[in-house]
Amino acid sequence: RAVSKGVLIMLPLAPCDRWHGDGRPLPGFTHRWSAHAGQTSLSVHSPHLPSAEHSSHARSVGATTGLRFVARAVTPACIGVLMCRRRNKHQRRKLHPCRLNSQTAELETPVQDIASAEAPQSVSVPEPSPVTWQDIGVQSSGLIDALHAELKIKTPNALQRSSMSPILEGHDTVLSSYTGSGKTLAALVPLVQRLLLSPDVRERHFDAGCQPFLLVVAPTTGLAHQISDVAVGLLSRQYALRALSKKEHREYGRQLEGTVPNRIAQMLTDLRPNVVIDTARQVRNLISNGALGFNLLRCVMFDEVDRLFDQDTSYFNQVLEQLPREGVQKVLTSASALAHPNIGYLLDHMRPEFQFIDSSFTCRRRHRSSVGGGGFEGMAVPPSVRHAVMEIRNDDGSWASKRNEPLLAFDAKVKTLLDLLSIRGSQETVLVFASKANGVCRALLNKLFKRGVPVWRLTRDGYSRSDAEDRDWSGGDKLPVYVATDEFGARGLDKESVTMVVNFDHPMGHKNYLHRAGRTGRAGREGLVVNLVSNQKEQRFIGNILAKIGSPPLYTAELQGEKRSERGLQLDVRLASES
Repeated sequence: RAVSKGVLIMLPLAPCDRWHGDGRPLPGFTHRWSAHAGQTSLSVHSPHLPSAEHSSHARSVGATTGLRFVARAVTPACIGVLMCRRRNKHQRRKLHPCRLNSQTAELETPVQDIASAEAPQSVSVPEPSPVTWQDIGVQSSGLIDALHAELKIKTPNALQRSSMSPILEGHDTVLSSYTGSGKTLAALVPLVQRLLLSPDVRERHFDAGCQPFLLVVAPTTGLAHQISDVAVGLLSRQYALRALSKKEHREYGRQLEGTVPNRIAQMLTDLRPNVVIDTARQVRNLISNGALGFNLLRCVMFDEVDRLFDQDTSYFNQVLEQLPREGVQKVLTSASALAHPNIGYLLDHMRPEFQFIDSSFTCRRRHRSSVGGGGFEGMAVPPSVRHAVMEIRNDDGSWASKRNEPLLAFDAKVKTLLDLLSIRGSQETVLVFASKANGVCRALLNKLFKRGVPVWRLTRDGYSRSDAEDRDWSGGDKLPVYVATDEFGARGLDKESVTMVVNFDHPMGHKNYLHRAGRTGRAGREGLVVNLVSNQKEQRFIGNILAKIGSPPLYTAELQGEKRSERGLQLDVRLASES
């Protein structure tokens, strides 16, 4: 049987149960072939014949009509075993080495005694080689080197394999797979490769201001900086395309401080990057100042597109109106890309037909008129994330809060959160989501800070320490805890160390819950979402949310043990049906 790959495969079509031409029965013999680079061998052996007789008999076997073979050429690096049986079907023979000279097509006699051969050798079937970036269409050697050396990504994942062809062919595309599936790279790699194949990119342009080939619009500055880090690493091994890094923003902005009214506009005018990544608000300001033009624009990427409508609706709409209607490819990315009620306005600026890739990683052609008609899969969460509820109760077993007074459970939730933070590993980070309403987020930051917890809050520009900037604090050897709201922490944050997300307060709707949960379990890693519920209404609310995002299994989380005991506190997570 042919096994995947090799140079020459020879398969017997009939068992060797005929008689030799001189009347002798054809003895039992076996065949073994191997293929290596520049060498092919076939073995034919009869354990009943001596060495001298074996050689002449083997040659005669090749000429007899008792054996029929078929051969086909394939690529190197495979080992297979082919056996022909004796006339007595119940008697098997061992495998012995013998070679077929690929130049003279003659069989060579084995050097060692055939009768002293050991038991049949096992056949090792090589595993299929993983799909590489070259296999899916990445042709630039500099791009491949950057993926391997700078971004440490050796092979593309399922989403990146599916998105390569439609984006590289120039189709408008919507990437709507679950959070943490690699949508940023799935969009950037084919877009950059397509631009590198364009002759316009290799020419020098001297237009006034900054004229990018690729524009990336993000909802927040922190997310724009995160995408810039990926883009700068991706473009580090070639010279046709260039994006500005956070370090260049900081250093150049420091040089221009106090000299010009708009430092970013002056920086783009002087440095002229041809890949621009920023927020909708900043892009609109740059267009107004004449620092940014779209004469050479070929591709636009809208990251977290549904959040762009909520964050800066007016600025985003103005940017859309300024974009060329024809000749610009548009790529939309978000786990809930088509869930926003205003998405139709954006689709009107795209081609009528676009490619759509969801969490099944299959590419489908869709028409914008079908959006909202039930033709799209619902939103899904990463399969490696577990969702658990942790009940917050009083000492007497009653719920810690009432239905209309959830703030009564604030102190009890803080106590439970501190216990959860105490059992995290030294290299594990916990992301806590709190509500901005009623000052809950600010009060939680102060509580954690006073308890000596290394805590950072997420803002529009990234990370910043809690409100008391001038106070001394130290978190020891553990990584800091991040506290965020839906506005600045639920989108795009990609930290490998985030192993647990704690919903101190519940999100406003299933879409926000989806993006909160997506901050952990990224790129196939395991993650846990713990929802602190202090009354029965909140418990039902979590169940209803999970039903809208694919109905993942619901777990219950419980802290067991005591802090001062030898084992300390431990988190027990089990299926809700078992508990």
